[in-house]
Amino acid sequence: AVTSMGVVVKDAGGYHWRSMLPPNLVIHWYSYNNNGDPILGTTKGMLASSDGGCKWEKVGGIDESLNVTAFVNRPGTNVAYLVATGNSTSNAIYKSDDDGLTWSMLESTFSDKRSYISLLFYHTESEVIGLLKDNDGNYFVGVAPSDLAHWTETKLAIEGGSDIRLLSGLSQEYSLLLAVWREREGTDTLVKLDLNTMDMEVLSSLEGEKRFVDAVGEHNLSLIHISEPTRLGMISYAV
Repeated sequence: AVTSMGVVVKDAGGYHWRSMLPPNLVIHWYSYNNNGDPILGTTKGMLASSDGGCKWEKVGGIDESLNVTAFVNRPGTNVAYLVATGNSTSNAIYKSDDDGLTWSMLESTFSDKRSYISLLFYHTESEVIGLLKDNDGNYFVGVAPSDLAHWTETKLAIEGGSDIRLLSGLSQEYSLLLAVWREREGTDTLVKLDLNTMDMEVLSSLEGEKRFVDAVGEHNLSLIHISEPTRLGMISYAV
């Protein structure tokens, strides 16, 4: 099982679990390569396993010093195509031309001092959208054609002390859905961002128990991927 605290594997009887990665390594996301092997974006580079999670190895082209915070799959598949880093010495976007096996850095007009939080293909699959944050806490939305030949960016009018996550693109209009957590106010919002005008519309305000913040805090054990190494062909599923 892949959790926000690491990877654990159970014994044959299912009564005991053992950790397969250092406890101080944070897992941001999971995807797969073209062999069907799970790959992880972590605070110490990218890792892949070919035996159902018993052993993990560094993915080629991604240094283990990088904090790999964001990814997007190749459209119509569950195979990673683009990944990006955040809170690293130098941030960038990386592309795989062999369906997740090896990676190479792309040139970008974004400053390497900004952290990539999210990437997605817009619903037309003709554009890549990026959500970024600079060292001063300012958020930006970047738009690029699918070949990533160039980027344009716009600063979002979000006050300091906020944390934003990009949820999805809206299929019927040129807009994004953003989740905004406001530390000081105690009220979170669900926001629609118009990509033509960069205007934001609050769709819903959340307070109290309905807020985005998880009550279990740093010990959140959100399950991501589960597999059984002895029966890889029969059991492999995500929760």
